[in-house]
Order: sequence, then structure tokens, then C-alpha cells
Amino acid sequence: MASYSVLTSATPPEALRRAIEFFGPSGSGLQLTTRDMASARLDGGGGHVQVVAQRMPDGRTEVQIETMHFDEDVRRFVARLPHESFLGALLRRIRPRRE
Repeated sequence: MASYSVLTSATPPEALRRAIEFFGPSGSGLQLTTRDMASARLDGGGGHVQVVAQRMPDGRTEVQIETMHFDEDVRRFVARLPHESFLGALLRRIRPRRE
């Protein structure tokens, strides 16, 4: 079993939607077995993919993925997630936080 974690500019619901589309029947061929507001689990082919997405205090989304037998698919999925641009990261760091 392997675990991955990535930060993305996608919202948590968007990250989960993308994961379900990517790993689901029309993608990797897995079946959605569990879904709630923050996570989704897809099973099939002797393995699984579990995805958890949560908003971080800085506004980005952390996507945690656990998989068995789908490591290459997970790496491709992570590479396709939207990432923050250099300028966006710089502005986030210099912009004062609103609390």
C-alpha cells in the first residue's frame, strides 16, 4: 500500500470530482464504493484508491491518496491536478491574512 499527498489550487469538491472521473469506470475502471463530503473510495482490479481532500488554512487544498496496485495511475492523476502558479504562491505569501 502506498500513500501520496499533494497541494492543489482546486477546491476539495473539485479535487474529489476529478478523482472520481479519473479513477472511475471511464478512467482506471474502478467502482465508486464510498463517498462523503471529504473523501471517496474506489475499488476494483484487486486494489483500491482512497482520496481525502481538505481545505488548508492558506486556501489551498491538500489531497491525500492511499492506493493498492494503482500507483502509476495515482502519479498521473496528481500530475493533472491544477497547481498554483509561482505568482499565485508569491501573492499568497505577501498578502496579509484575513481572520
